[in-house]
Amino acid sequence: MIEDHDGSPVEGALERPGARVLVLEPGGRVLLFRSTTAAGMWLWFPPGGGVEEGETYQDAARRELWEETGRQDAIGPCVWTRDSTFYWTSVGGMVRGLERYYLARVDAPFDPRPQQIGADEAYMRQDGWFHWWSAQEIADNAGFEVFVPRRLHELLPPLIAGDVPATPFEVGP
Repeated sequence: MIEDHDGSPVEGALERPGARVLVLEPGGRVLLFRSTTAAGMWLWFPPGGGVEEGETYQDAARRELWEETGRQDAIGPCVWTRDSTFYWTSVGGMVRGLERYYLARVDAPFDPRPQQIGADEAYMRQDGWFHWWSAQEIADNAGFEVFVPRRLHELLPPLIAGDVPATPFEVGP
């Protein structure tokens, strides 16, 4: 479980490099997974996870996509970076996530079929743990649920329109 935090740096936080995949379907919706914050709010985030020793960020994105969805779709460019600090219950402390977000376009929406579920991914066994969201649906629900990154509803439309940044940029918490 991850507790919502304003994302600001916290001294002594454990650094964790991570890779996430923005899986977009032709209708412009993005695949997000759902977990719960310590405060009981739903937390929605793209597939992804930690970069393992000896692995590149892009390799981690490919592996995480397969582990969490059962898919081996082509991973496109890194479009965003995110430096955010949060409390992670399973670690028992603050974690500084140093994430890179990669773009992957798929031909149609699909139901993820996780290949490996770790202790931190128990949410994948619950009903409603994933959803294909439009940018408008994210904007409409932002007051009730937490999306990662927080400005996801603003950041998605250019990608959906095919405006892929030449260099990744920081998206904030």
